[in-house]
Amino acid sequence: MTKMTNGLTATASFKDQYNDLIMQVFGFSFDTWFSHNLWGKDYESYSIIENNTMLANASVFRMKLLVDDRPLDCLQVGAVATRKEYRGQGLSRKIMNCILDTYSETPCFLFCQ
Repeated sequence: MTKMTNGLTATASFKDQYNDLIMQVFGFSFDTWFSHNLWGKDYESYSIIENNTMLANASVFRMKLLVDDRPLDCLQVGAVATRKEYRGQGLSRKIMNCILDTYSETPCFLFCQ
């Protein structure tokens, strides 16, 4: 099951699981970001968690882009990560499909780490 968490619903346990995954995959932590309360309602984390371990994640940041001098609602997708031992099982695809279904009318772009 893919679960959405945002800055308003994230628990300390979730943040620990998120940091553990991001540290394993990318080698850095979101601790500073969390400590400055930079995670708000517009940053959503979609993740698959099993036995208190985050297996995979993709996050979206809802934002406005200026296109031809007009604001356009869009999504920036990032923090796409899967634990090494769970890769090749379609977990990120499942998460991305959930995001695309949720925001089917919203343009998006991938912001890679």
